Amino acid sequence: MNEIKLTYKGQDYILGFTRQTAAMVEQRGVTLEDITEKPLTTWELLFAGAFLKNHRDVPKALIDEIYANTKDIKGLIAVLSDLFAEPYMDLVDPDAEKEALKNGQWETV
Repeated sequence: MNEIKLTYKGQDYILGFTRQTAAMVEQRGVTLEDITEKPLTTWELLFAGAFLKNHRDVPKALIDEIYANTKDIKGLIAVLSDLFAEPYMDLVDPDAEKEALKNGQWETV
């Protein structure tokens, strides 16, 4: 799972996160822990952040409108949380094929 499609008023939006957009959301104060512990302050930020990957030009007012009118927002946030966690997982548990392509090496001396 890398992205989800959300349709609002006939317009499709592909939501998700890259390492860069997840970092941008994190800089706005969202952490994985806060999503469950502070939903009033983080859910809307997480939702808006999911637009950064493919829809940076969507106005905040429209994102807020979509958020307010999306069915099963709790379920959507659960999926967005998983998508938000993927860049973290890639960082701590990298894909073996991608690792094999890297040239940088290090050692303690």
